Amino acid sequence: MRDIDEDLARGRIYIPRETLDAVNVRDLACDDRSDLLRVEIAIADRWYDEGLGGTSYLVHGGRQVRAAGLMYREILRELERDGLGRIRPRRVSVSAGRKLWLVTQAALR
Repeated sequence: MRDIDEDLARGRIYIPRETLDAVNVRDLACDDRSDLLRVEIAIADRWYDEGLGGTSYLVHGGRQVRAAGLMYREILRELERDGLGRIRPRRVSVSAGRKLWLVTQAALR
């Protein structure tokens, strides 16, 4: 979701046509994407809930997998804070300080 503009510049669209139609996005480069991102973020959050919930069952690497999941999920929060793609093109990222906090959270669980 954070790479929509970069993908478009390369002639690529990875969002299903059905999803674009459902939120009335005809021109991904120009149309308001806020509803699209809300839908996609909700879907991704459900998958993160499920995936992060299973990290405690991993015999090895559970903390690392949890940390990575938390960091990638934080990209969704950054997209929300950034106005759901209203500021374009700007590739959102997670700050080093925030990553350190997320790694600490993963280690403590």
